[in-house]
Amino acid sequence: MLKSLFSSWRTSRPLLLIAGVIATGMAVTVWTWHSLHVNEQEAARIRFEQNVSDTLRSLNEAMSHYERLLHAGSSLFASSGDVSRQQWHAFVESLRLEDLYPGAKGFGYAPLVQASDLPAHTAAIRAEGFPHYAVTSLGHQSALTPVLYLEPFIGQNLKAFGFDMYSEAVRREAMNKARDTGLPVLSGKVTLVQEDQNSQAGALMFQPVYRPGVEHFTQAQRRAALQGFVYLPFRMNELIMTVLDERVMDIALEIYDGETTAPNARLFEHLTAVLQKATDYTPVFVEQRTLQVGSHLWTLRLTALPAFETASSSSHPSNTLIAGTALTLLSSLFLASLFTTRTRAEALAASMSSAFRESEARIRSIVEGAAEGILVTDNTPELNVLSLNPATEHILRLSSATAIGQPLLRLLKPQDSLSVEARLAEIRSGSKKVVRFDIQSLNAHGRPIPLSVSITTTQQDEALRLIVMISDLTELHQAQRSALEASTLSETIFIHAPFCILATDPHGTITSLNPAGEQLLGYSRHELIGQQNATVFHDEAELNERAAQLSEKLGRPVSGNEALFVLARQNIVEEREWTYMRKDGSRIAVNLAINALREADGKVNGYIGIAYDITERKRNEDNIRHLALHDPLTGLPNRNLMIDRMAMSIERAKRNNDMIGVMVLDLDGFKDINDTLGHDVGDKVLKHIAQRLKQSVRQSDTVIRTGGDEFVILLGELRQVEDTANVANKVLKSVDTDLIIDSHRLKLSTSIGIALYPKHGRDLDTLIKSADMAMYEVKKRGKNSYQLALTASRPAAALQDRLL
Repeated sequence: MLKSLFSSWRTSRPLLLIAGVIATGMAVTVWTWHSLHVNEQEAARIRFEQNVSDTLRSLNEAMSHYERLLHAGSSLFASSGDVSRQQWHAFVESLRLEDLYPGAKGFGYAPLVQASDLPAHTAAIRAEGFPHYAVTSLGHQSALTPVLYLEPFIGQNLKAFGFDMYSEAVRREAMNKARDTGLPVLSGKVTLVQEDQNSQAGALMFQPVYRPGVEHFTQAQRRAALQGFVYLPFRMNELIMTVLDERVMDIALEIYDGETTAPNARLFEHLTAVLQKATDYTPVFVEQRTLQVGSHLWTLRLTALPAFETASSSSHPSNTLIAGTALTLLSSLFLASLFTTRTRAEALAASMSSAFRESEARIRSIVEGAAEGILVTDNTPELNVLSLNPATEHILRLSSATAIGQPLLRLLKPQDSLSVEARLAEIRSGSKKVVRFDIQSLNAHGRPIPLSVSITTTQQDEALRLIVMISDLTELHQAQRSALEASTLSETIFIHAPFCILATDPHGTITSLNPAGEQLLGYSRHELIGQQNATVFHDEAELNERAAQLSEKLGRPVSGNEALFVLARQNIVEEREWTYMRKDGSRIAVNLAINALREADGKVNGYIGIAYDITERKRNEDNIRHLALHDPLTGLPNRNLMIDRMAMSIERAKRNNDMIGVMVLDLDGFKDINDTLGHDVGDKVLKHIAQRLKQSVRQSDTVIRTGGDEFVILLGELRQVEDTANVANKVLKSVDTDLIIDSHRLKLSTSIGIALYPKHGRDLDTLIKSADMAMYEVKKRGKNSYQLALTASRPAAALQDRLL
């Protein structure tokens, strides 16, 4: 029995050994295949997420460009105050909107118009040459924001002229948010007024414009200071396709307004039709992200298409499985060959050939799906083309049937063929394994195209072959040219702007100054750039005063140097009046607007200031202020200034327990002079009397003309009642002196009433009334004298006589 068992074991041992090798080999093979498959899926996931991140970054960067464009528009209003239609047209034209900002349908401005001011607004615009102008509103609001400027002012944009954006709820919500925050705000989904029958979803981005010189730190201040809005209208399909520029080729993209993904909230969709047609396809990668754009939320859904998964998969896991299986079988068959015939070995060879052919087909699929052009040539001097992929046909605009068999240089048509031949000689001779170079080529249609060429070698069927990879550089060169043109435009604006434009680093050190700035400040740019801080032009006391104001507003200490930039760092365009100190020591008043320059991540990398001389404007304002507070005939302070100065004098007297006085005087006999000799003589009399009164009072006193021949004198710093008598006697004497006017010798006198604080009253009205009653008593006694007011009230009958 033992012998029988031993014989059976010897018979079955080869089979057990073969089974063990197969089990071990297949276990290792399956584990390796699984690891590679998982790694391949992870690499595809990373690539998908990278595409998602690139899409979000591209959208964010593009919309940030549009936000900066809006900031430029609002800064124009902040610097100039009022911008005419011609100035707005010139400004937008200088931006080259259609070339550099193709996603925007235009660049516009809408003023804030109260409903009560609408008729005057309409009349003013019609007077500009638009006789049919009318404001179109969707409702009745107390305030309107009609589109006043929109460039380019042609075509479909003309439909928006006069449209009240504030009357539409979605636009109004965005405008209110922009007004209250001072930031650019994107609206929700709308249909633009410019749309025709081929309409698509739209949106608008608003930037508030505040009145120059009016503070707008708090929400209430911003609402009170609002002047209007600059805005950009977008057609979403055109905007997003311009931003992505066909970079999302194998991923479906949907963009929704807000957090919902309901169909009525869809703003944009791209390649979703592919998913709808592929009914049996289940996407492996789907990502939903939110993006904050202009203080507004977008929801993006990105879905991998079948082409993405095809491009992401490789033959490595399958080849590993095939090779591992083959190796396992080979080992097993090697063992089995000790016991069996060669039939199994031949079957194994056939299996391996099939795996090789399958791997070769997979490689061919990858080559044909590549975005770069790939050609294979022989190693003859002519480098005849043996094969090429579809991308090569697209780049060179030719078919494979035409290209195969042609020399490589005949297809590429390089302008500098000698240089290219030298590089080809290096690769053919073996002195270099890889050569790379750029050429200017011509496609089959004769259009010049820039190409990047990379060439290496490989062995195929025991023959040397050249693998040539080509990439079209047209888009790259266009992007470089656009960047250069934008830089040139910015430099042109910087050089020729009529305002001082000053740029600094984050610490305030000057990095750039335009010619207008040199002229305004009296410095050459070489004396300032990299040498001086922007505070060098500012009055230190003025900076410290502003720093104290900001410290109180912001609730933290602010230094004098920081006062220039602290608000700009908070995205608030600081626009206010400052005093500049020129190189020669002279001082000029300027209006200065400061904005922060930021990196793509929002980090401040410097500041830009725009300043212009407001000396003439200040002079005009001073003149207007003087006219408002002074009598135009005599130059004396008027009733408005009297109220202000008397209020301050009373407050000071209350604190110091002092006595002050009021004199009311009336010229005796002036009416007869005015009636007999005329108003011209009367005016000259008043001018002379005004000068005499000024010379009669003390330095602490103020002479005021309240109207006609009536004057008031505010008496300050009275130590005793007798001081008022001294002043009154001087006034009587000065008026009593003869006047020579146009050969007329005139004799005048005056009657004076005096009231004292606090004895006769504790406010200006009471003091004036008390002094006026005392003056009336002097008139009754015979004029040309003075009288101190009585404490008791005047009888009603006597007061009535005085009024008559």
